[in-house]
Amino acid sequence: MDEIVVVLNGVTLGGTRGQLQEAFGPRPIDPDPDEETDLGEILLWAAGVISTIVLVVKVLGLLGRRRGS
Repeated sequence: MDEIVVVLNGVTLGGTRGQLQEAFGPRPIDPDPDEETDLGEILLWAAGVISTIVLVVKVLGLLGRRRGS
């Protein structure tokens, strides 16, 4: 991108690449911004956490029954 021009409510503003970098700092180029949030990994992690919680609850339930008998 060499230059950006924005028109909002009849007001036109613009800036060159150099002006934008000076105002906002350099921005790294990310070729695939959606790649970082892999839904499969998140779901796998969530399933592991839920399975662990269920297992702990079951074990505590069994231990509670044994002590009550």
